[in-house]
Amino acid sequence: MRKNTLFIALFLIAILTGGCASNKELLRVQDDIDQIKAQVSELERKDDAVERELERLDYELTKQIEAIKRSQADTLVKIDTLTTEFQILSEKLDDTNFRISSLSQQVAGLQLSRPPLPQYTEQQAGQPPETTEAPRTAEETPSTPQSLYNTAYADYLRGDYDLAINGFQEFLRLFADSELADNAQYWIGECYYSQGKFMQAVKEFDKVIINFPQADKLPAAHLKKALSYFELNQIGQAVIQLQQLIKEFPTSNEARIAREKLESLGLSPPPQRG
Repeated sequence: MRKNTLFIALFLIAILTGGCASNKELLRVQDDIDQIKAQVSELERKDDAVERELERLDYELTKQIEAIKRSQADTLVKIDTLTTEFQILSEKLDDTNFRISSLSQQVAGLQLSRPPLPQYTEQQAGQPPETTEAPRTAEETPSTPQSLYNTAYADYLRGDYDLAINGFQEFLRLFADSELADNAQYWIGECYYSQGKFMQAVKEFDKVIINFPQADKLPAAHLKKALSYFELNQIGQAVIQLQQLIKEFPTSNEARIAREKLESLGLSPPPQRG
């Protein structure tokens, strides 16, 4: 009987002892689970922070890329402007070389037509020669179209814009049918543009477009008219002028500059004609 009682007691103690061990194990596992949950929450928090930082960096990078694109567009416009100015200087150099050649021919002609010097006797030595002809006045001096044009152009090159304007206007008054008439009208516009008188420049470039529809300066007149409108902050008129330039002279260098200018403004140039 005592053995049965002892056996039952030991069995009960074993069951109770095993139950305590199971509870401790459950508590330890629960604690591990809580720690893992805390670590997961911390990782999620850090992941959110990393994602926000990536979004911020992406935004900053996008802004920098846009700024670089705008800077590149401005640089292209400046390059095109310099290219146009270089072309203008090349034209000035060609005109200057032409003028030098004309003057050289005039000097050679004068040397050939110069009368021989009078011979003096010993009695006449030291005495001034007699003058039989009065000097010619400015009104009596004949002016050819080329010489008048060259003089006005030389004034433009020196920066004497008022004198150049007067000279080109006089050229147009006297030689309106000359093949240089469209050039003279164009350079009047350039004179006003160089003086910063952009509204007057618009009017003068417009005269090239209206009065000389076949002029070789027509694309340049369109472009400088548009640039004058930009200087006047009349962006709408400038854009219209650039679009007209592209439509009428799509293969010209000025049209290429106009396309790049429109693209720098975020505008699409008109499609080329088929």
